Amino acid sequence: LALVLMDIDLFKRVNDQHGHLTGDACLEVFAERMRQVFRRDNDILLRMGGEEFAVVLPDTDAATALKVLDEIRQRFAEISYPAQPQDLSCTFSCGIAELHDGVDSKTLSKRADEALYEAKHSGRNRSAVYPA
Repeated sequence: LALVLMDIDLFKRVNDQHGHLTGDACLEVFAERMRQVFRRDNDILLRMGGEEFAVVLPDTDAATALKVLDEIRQRFAEISYPAQPQDLSCTFSCGIAELHDGVDSKTLSKRADEALYEAKHSGRNRSAVYPA
């Protein structure tokens, strides 16, 4: 099982500079893209709050999750949102952790969060796998 934590990069800046309607449009497109990708019966996609999302991927190892997320990230960055004074693109970062024997859900979540922090810290619009 892989747990992925995702965060739209610099989202507060999107809202502050382009308005909440543009931010909402970005969130809607992001959520719809995630629903299109993570649609297996056992995949669980969650909005954690604001611009933060999580996905639980049963029967998926971290390497497979990384491959899928990197492809999604690249495609998401290519989307253009109408905004003033110029069109806007959004990116996201993600942290991936894999469940192993003896790891509880709290530890798994903490590891995914650490990987997300590493992705953000190393430049955003990146994926990182625990241990980073």
